[in-house]
Amino acid sequence: METWVKGVIIAVAVTVVLIVLFVPLGYGYINYYEFGFTRQRSTGKVYTHELYTEGRHYIGIDYAFIKYPSFAQNVLIKNLTVFTQDSEELKLYISFQYFIREDEAALLHRKYSKGYTPTLYARARDAILKAATEIHSSEFWLERDVAESKLKDALQIELGGECCEKDCILLSEGCRTDCRRYDFCSEERKGMFMYVKYMQLLRVDLSPTLTTENLSNAKSEVRAKGAVYDQEVAVVEKEIEREVQIILNQAEEIRENGSSHASLIRQQAEAEARATIDVAHRQGISRVFSYLGIRTVEHKASFMYLRTLKYKQDLYLSVDFNQLTMSSNIAVVPNDVDKNVENI
Repeated sequence: METWVKGVIIAVAVTVVLIVLFVPLGYGYINYYEFGFTRQRSTGKVYTHELYTEGRHYIGIDYAFIKYPSFAQNVLIKNLTVFTQDSEELKLYISFQYFIREDEAALLHRKYSKGYTPTLYARARDAILKAATEIHSSEFWLERDVAESKLKDALQIELGGECCEKDCILLSEGCRTDCRRYDFCSEERKGMFMYVKYMQLLRVDLSPTLTTENLSNAKSEVRAKGAVYDQEVAVVEKEIEREVQIILNQAEEIRENGSSHASLIRQQAEAEARATIDVAHRQGISRVFSYLGIRTVEHKASFMYLRTLKYKQDLYLSVDFNQLTMSSNIAVVPNDVDKNVENI
């Protein structure tokens, strides 16, 4: 075999080996929670014209990825002394979460590179200090959500700038009312190219003087509310007594009406009963007169007289057979005499 052929074979073999060795080294990997730019190893230059997201990308053996997080970054600021609108001293504990805007990540890298964190902390603290001077101390415990919203707006303007979010009209929270349109917003107005999504006012420490004053005010407020509640209770009790009395009066009226109605029904029933008895009595006497053959008025009157005397309980009848007369004496009649009278 000729020498040049051997040289070609060796060159091809070396090329294949180099490809096998170096091509895999030219791939870079970005996780699902990252994005980044390419950086040339030999020169250290970062190319921000193309943004890479999750996946495996071939970038060459002389390049590597410089990565940024695509998930929410949490910042905790503790024991920050601030002065409020009414010159009260407070200590705040604040936490907030921000995202790096992917479409502005190139601007972030060109301005701050990877060392943006200290600047972020400093600017966030300054924004909170400035915003606190425009918030009254009472809002930090009486209207805490209002104070928290004002601090969040200050952080958003400082870190995210004055520009609206891109396509913010599609977001659930919508666009900020005071932001500038994204298309017409310059780089100087974009802050640190971040979006503050959430913020929590974790804790507020008051000065001893303010704590004592607030406690005194709270006690006075509780006493005032207690007095109002006592007055309301008294009014309610009076109203209940009035309603109870109305119900009792209505019940008494119903009872009186019922008693009157019952008395009327009873009197009507008694009258009807007496009428029925009188009718039956007249019919019975008429049958007796017819049965005994009593026709004259004198005989009827005598019968009625005798019948009346018979039912007198304190009457003792006696018959004088010599004069053919009958007399009555009032006396206590023994039981055996009563039986004799019944037989007359």
